[in-house]
Amino acid sequence: MSVLLAALPVLYVIIRFEMGAMDSRRVVLVSVLGALIGVSRIPFAPLPNIQPCTFLIMMTGLAFGAESGFLVGVMTAAISNIFLGQGYWTIWQMLAWGLVGAISSYLRPLLLRKGDEGVHLNVKTAAVVSALFGIMYGLIMDTSTFLMFFPPGLYTYLAVLLSGMIFNILHAAGNFYFTLFFGERVYKIMRRIRLRTDVCWDD
Repeated sequence: MSVLLAALPVLYVIIRFEMGAMDSRRVVLVSVLGALIGVSRIPFAPLPNIQPCTFLIMMTGLAFGAESGFLVGVMTAAISNIFLGQGYWTIWQMLAWGLVGAISSYLRPLLLRKGDEGVHLNVKTAAVVSALFGIMYGLIMDTSTFLMFFPPGLYTYLAVLLSGMIFNILHAAGNFYFTLFFGERVYKIMRRIRLRTDVCWDD
């Protein structure tokens, strides 16, 4: 039941994607970004919860919007786990990273500012938000572990959260520094790609 609960929003967005009017360039772009971000997780696998995926998915949501951000998050989990191992956790990772991509799109007024040379990232604010996304991701994954393997109970749930705290802190710290040092550059690259791949048809 818990896996079904996590799968429903993922399936809903995928069905919308299949039935939508997203042009072929955007479909290809989402696929390529999902694959690249998924593969970027593999070299960091030996490090406990320190990887660039959450940061990159947040940048995708900021640059391309909620739907694209969610789909890239879903693909990141599916593709990276081909190499790192599939399991019940995959659907929860799809949900968690999908939410990162979607929510970041709605935080544009907070995370972006207009300057003389175009739109820029509020790097320090984005770094804090990226760290919070790491905590959110960890809470979702810890909740999935609790639902799958432990009997109901508040103290049991708190114990599961406590056991994962150090990993969530490491994830948040990694996100913070990835965004702090690479955020502005990565956002500019993704924004430039978006502007070059958007197509407006004349009537």
